Formats: sequence, structure tokens, C-alpha cells
Amino acid sequence: MKEYNKILIPTDGSEDAKYAALKGLSLAQLIEAKVTALHVIEHPHYLGEMLSVGDMIPVEPPEMKESDMYKSLEKIGRVAVDYIKEEGEKLGVEVETKIIEGHPAELISKLSEEYDLIVLSALGRSCMTDLLLGGVADKVARHAKCPVLLVRKKGE
Repeated sequence: MKEYNKILIPTDGSEDAKYAALKGLSLAQLIEAKVTALHVIEHPHYLGEMLSVGDMIPVEPPEMKESDMYKSLEKIGRVAVDYIKEEGEKLGVEVETKIIEGHPAELISKLSEEYDLIVLSALGRSCMTDLLLGGVADKVARHAKCPVLLVRKKGE
């Protein structure tokens, strides 16, 4: 019985995430595992939620899915997961793509229950909340229910 049958590769589309994805795909090829490429669309209202003090209830504006900003974020996500799918096809690795909405660290950690391994970049697109609250990779590594492989480019 293989220990790692299902690998989750979250991506933000950055060069570091692409590098981590290639490492994850190589591993998947070697052990004949299936891969899910995941992109989480993070809504701008989460920034206010994370930086606020007190009990703030996040409310998603109903027009968000129709906005140009949402469409741009969705397009970035589609490009990111399609890259992993195309690279997987070159290696003969089965890749499913998913784009979901919410807070990346929380959703990736929650999804970890469905996977045997998570492979993600130790670095990603940086933002002020990462500096204040810690990066997605750090939070996933601390809260995931499965092993997490953090990939860093040589020399970083």
C-alpha cells in the first residue's frame, strides 16, 4: 500500500510556487500518486478581517463574483492551476484542478484531511498580512492534518 496516494499542491502562481509544483509533480510521478492543483481566491475583505481587533463578521459583497477584480483573481488562479495540470501531463501524472474562495491557510489546512501530502512553496506572493501574521506556508505546516513538504529554491 502506497503511503502517498493523493498529493495537494496549492499555488498562488508565483515563480516559487511553480518551482514547488514541479518538485511535487516529480514526486507524484515517482510514486504514482494523483495530484490536486489548488488555488485559493482570497477576497480583499479578509485583509480587514485579519487586521481588525474585536469580533468582525466577514461579509462577502454579493456583487463580488460579478466584479472585474474577481474575474482577474479567478483568471490568475486558472492560469496557476492549468500550469500544474500541463506540467503533470508531460510527466504522465493525473492532475485535478480546483479553484476555491476564502482564506488560503485556513482552507488548505482544512482540505489536508483529504490528502496524504501537501507540497507547497516556503515562499509565495508576499503581503503585509504575511509580515504581521505569518505566511500561508507557516500556518499550513502548523495546522495541516497530513505531512507538509515545504519547497525552497536552492540558495534561498
